[in-house]
Amino acid sequence: MKNLLLFLTFNFFFQCSNLSNANELIFGSISKISDGDTLHIESINKKKIKVRLAGIDAPELNQPFGKNSKKILTNFLNKNIKLRVLSKDRYKRTIGIIYYNNHDINYHILKSGAAWAYKKYLYQLPISVKKKYQSLEALSRKNKIGLWKDSNPIPPWKWRKLKKKQES
Repeated sequence: MKNLLLFLTFNFFFQCSNLSNANELIFGSISKISDGDTLHIESINKKKIKVRLAGIDAPELNQPFGKNSKKILTNFLNKNIKLRVLSKDRYKRTIGIIYYNNHDINYHILKSGAAWAYKKYLYQLPISVKKKYQSLEALSRKNKIGLWKDSNPIPPWKWRKLKKKQES
C-alpha cells in the first residue's frame, strides 16, 4: 500500500510538472522564427524560450506554402510580445499563444490561411479560443485564402508521416 501511494504521488507530480507554468504570462520579443508555428522569444529578463504556437499546425518548410507561412510570422520579428504559456510539449518547447498589441498571433496565422487548426491539440485551448480557431480555418478554407488556394493541401501531420515513411 505504501508503494502504491508513493507511486501515485510521484505520478501526480510528474503529470502536473508540464502544467506548472500554465497561464503564466511572459513579456519579451521574438528573436528568431524557425517555421510557421515555432519561434524563439527573449523575455524581458533575458531568458530565451522556444515556443510552439498552440492550436495551429503550419506547413513544414519543405512543404508547399511552408516558406510563406514562415514569412507571415517574420512580420513579428523583434516585436514586443506577450506569451500566454499553456504547457510544455515532449520536445520541451513551451506551448502558448503569442499576443502582439493584444492581438492573438496564432489567430492571425489562421486568418492568413497559413496554418491548420491543429485538432489533435485543440483541447489545450480554452473552449472559446478552440471554436474561434476552428471557425477561422473553415472561413479561410471557404474563401481560398493562403494555402487554401491549393485544391488539396496536405496537412503537415500527414506530410511528416509521408516523409518519415519515404525515409525508411
